[in-house]
Amino acid sequence: MLNKQDVTEPIVVLTCAFIVRLGGVLITNLTTLNPDQGADTFAFANQAHEIASGNVPISDLVNSLGSTVPTWGLFISPFWLLPGPSEVYAQIFVAFLGSFAIFNIYLLIRYFHSTQAALLTVIPLIFLPSSVALHSVILRDAAILASLTYSIRLFVIPYQIEKSARLILIIISITTASLLRIENLPIYALVFFTIISLTHLKKEYYLTAVFVFFATSLLLTPVINQIFNWLGILRHRDGILDFLMWMRGARIREGGRTQYLTDVTLQTPTDVLLYAPLMGIYFLYAPFPWMAENIIDYLTVFESVIMIVFSIFAIRGWVALSRRNLGLATGLLAGLVLFITLYGIISVNVGTTVRQRQTFSWVIFALGAIGFTEQYKMRLVYSDYRSKTK
Repeated sequence: MLNKQDVTEPIVVLTCAFIVRLGGVLITNLTTLNPDQGADTFAFANQAHEIASGNVPISDLVNSLGSTVPTWGLFISPFWLLPGPSEVYAQIFVAFLGSFAIFNIYLLIRYFHSTQAALLTVIPLIFLPSSVALHSVILRDAAILASLTYSIRLFVIPYQIEKSARLILIIISITTASLLRIENLPIYALVFFTIISLTHLKKEYYLTAVFVFFATSLLLTPVINQIFNWLGILRHRDGILDFLMWMRGARIREGGRTQYLTDVTLQTPTDVLLYAPLMGIYFLYAPFPWMAENIIDYLTVFESVIMIVFSIFAIRGWVALSRRNLGLATGLLAGLVLFITLYGIISVNVGTTVRQRQTFSWVIFALGAIGFTEQYKMRLVYSDYRSKTK
């Protein structure tokens, strides 16, 4: 049986995160301090208004599912049916989704490690300015994060509900996250494939499974490219590499004050292999001190320093988590590495980088918090939630 504290702690985390984000919504609407409030949010608001007004045919909505502006505009359009400040209602909804994602992460880490590690994980997620700013505007990132973390939580934590109901909720969550950013679907697939494989395979078959996976992927590359194009992931490019080069070129042409590594030219797979680690580092930790020009930049530099500290402890954290659930630890790591690699290649702007990396940067905070807890023996109230829920 779970005691009262076990139930109230996650609610406190959810409430605290939501209150902080409501403050972010207030600041966003009263000032011009939120860097995430801009052209994208205006486009989403206009699209939602058009849909709610009945100016967009249903056939057009169906055909455009998976496209950025129409899809997210459809998700938030019900708020434009309400009287009053529709965008503020949508901002509050997004703030709740961001808080719910943090709630999921807290439950996940508490279950597989400890209350201390869970709290240490969510504290930066609750209070870091970039996280609050992102969850205070009508961008889709909070919904993607909430859907992803909820699906993982349902998948790895045994709840006393029917498996069929859990499966339906997982499928709905992954479908939602994929519709909102279809290019992330292969990353989600890798996460769940890894968790399933390492959960059900015997240890002696692990290396064989890895070899079979990579060999099959190479042999079926043309088929995979066709499937990805059919799903709209590659946007009718010739292959994954061509898509990445096209996306990188498009973002370089967009310009911007905080662009980086724009002089790096990628033309061959060898170029990608050589520069991918550097680009991944920039994607994960930019901006660096020499890139800062104003107060907001320096705040983001401070956040990057915090993430670097968590990264130092993340290796030990992964080892500790793998002892408790190898499938989850490896699945999260595999997804994080693929995510950093792909987005590192196409990302050239600090603002976009800070926003997009939050889909998986929570993994670093989680592993780092576990590693820190292990390092300094913070084991006063290690959770026994697994035994309580059995």
